[in-house]
Amino acid sequence: MINHHGGIGLVIGFAFIASGILKADIAYAEQERITDLATLERVVVGRQLETRSGKVRILVEPHGKLVGFLDNKKITGKWEFRDQQFCRSFRVGTGRGEMECQIMSYDENGVTVIRASGQGTRVKYRFAD
Repeated sequence: MINHHGGIGLVIGFAFIASGILKADIAYAEQERITDLATLERVVVGRQLETRSGKVRILVEPHGKLVGFLDNKKITGKWEFRDQQFCRSFRVGTGRGEMECQIMSYDENGVTVIRASGQGTRVKYRFAD
């Protein structure tokens, strides 16, 4: 015997999940990709970026410098723009990170980066200044 009410709930639940995924993709699609240094400098350089949780706060300074905090530990590092990607390396506390390039897009609220040259995790930062 088929439970029609459970089946409907499952379909409705799936529709909500699917619509959430679709909304996230549409929101990302509405952002403009940063493909040149001039746009990066105009949109991002000199601005404080912060994750919604506040776990990461970083200032992208002119001349390739990064400063900020990750879990209240100091971040220092450097950045460069190459092959239409934002590339950065930084230290957290006494640790050291390797250079990683990321695809970056923006809107009026902040930026989204996709790590590993667009193949990795997507992280959203808001403009905190």
